Amino acid sequence: MTTVDLLGRLALSRGATPAMQRPWESDALRRTTERIQHALRQECPELLSPAGDREALQQELLARIQRYLAADATLRVPGLDLPGLAHLVWDYMAGLGPIGPLLDRPEVAEVMVNRYDDIWVEVDGRLARAPTLAFRDESHLFWVTQRILGPLGIPFSAANPLAEGRLPNQIRVAASLPPVSPCLTLSIRKPALVAPTTDEYLRHGTATIEMLQFLQAVVRGRGNLLIAGPTGTGKTTLLRHLAGAIDPGARILLLESVAELGLEHFHPHVVALEARGGPDVNALLQHALHRRPDYIILGEVLGPEALPLLMTMATGHPGISTVHAQSPARLFDRLSLAMLQAGLPVQHGELLRLLAESVDAVAFIERLADGRRRISLIAEVSGFQGGAPLLHPLFSFRPERVTQEAVQGSFWLEGAPSDRLRAKLSRWGVTLP
Repeated sequence: MTTVDLLGRLALSRGATPAMQRPWESDALRRTTERIQHALRQECPELLSPAGDREALQQELLARIQRYLAADATLRVPGLDLPGLAHLVWDYMAGLGPIGPLLDRPEVAEVMVNRYDDIWVEVDGRLARAPTLAFRDESHLFWVTQRILGPLGIPFSAANPLAEGRLPNQIRVAASLPPVSPCLTLSIRKPALVAPTTDEYLRHGTATIEMLQFLQAVVRGRGNLLIAGPTGTGKTTLLRHLAGAIDPGARILLLESVAELGLEHFHPHVVALEARGGPDVNALLQHALHRRPDYIILGEVLGPEALPLLMTMATGHPGISTVHAQSPARLFDRLSLAMLQAGLPVQHGELLRLLAESVDAVAFIERLADGRRRISLIAEVSGFQGGAPLLHPLFSFRPERVTQEAVQGSFWLEGAPSDRLRAKLSRWGVTLP
């Protein structure tokens, strides 16, 4: 999809609709906003507090703005009726400014503010600049950021120039101030709390039906699966999709550094544990073993928790996790280095052998030049050879013609699952095609 198409879908091109724009360049609107804001600070400053952004207070603030406008004709702005003006003033004081409408759009995955007048969006894996959207100034962007972070209790100032948080609806927020960044920046990433269906994966060309059926079979048969790939390729989304294939009667222990998977939406029996502000993921993993898990799902392998996860897999507790890796060849090195962070007297080769003995299959997912995500490799871990785990490719995607607009290629059947894997899954009544 081209950048022009993205802007057209979001009405962000030069011909954007007025509802998608905030005309802060209007001197009359600026004067009206400043006068009402000054009056509110004098009479009811609690309505402007970032920590007070509850729905009832927002409605009261809007009603107060409407009363000010109705009582003083000098506050009116030519070309705007009273309700429209009231909502513009309210938006500056309590809303999210120009990014508010973007966050309401389901197709927008992320909004990135590189400067108050430089706003970008991600749609279908592609980035596009929104040239008609801008905050009023740096101060406007700062107050919107404070409005988001304030209720979370996250300090954000020159003394704390980096801030990260998660809103109750799982939206991830990150912001920075000078001297860490040249100016105030803000990123808001929305979770994909609706897992893609098999039909949607097929329609988008992410995989073939045979590939998805194989991964679902591994999950149903309580195999150990790693989903790998670079950042932003859809690893978490694929994990959500596969969680729906787990036996509804199975008990899942979900472990995350920061809760974002939301597997309770896709499976009836999930116990979610989060490490944020408490024990680390390694401690959660040890705790989970005492909670009768049928399946342990680790949201992401980041460090030394990789070792107990693999030991857990090797002792009969099936598991799934995602791993950041730039290529299938680098996956096991990435995991072994993460395990070495545990500081245990274990040799690198022993860790690689443990990987080979613990993991049954690997799915590698990429976002290609056209922004579309594809499962580029599914492989069985079939043994240990030459000092490294042996990957036996089962399915792959082979690009044939690559441009920024489209990556044309084909999915290939590379091989058949081993008798060992078939026998393991068959113990749970799963037969591989």
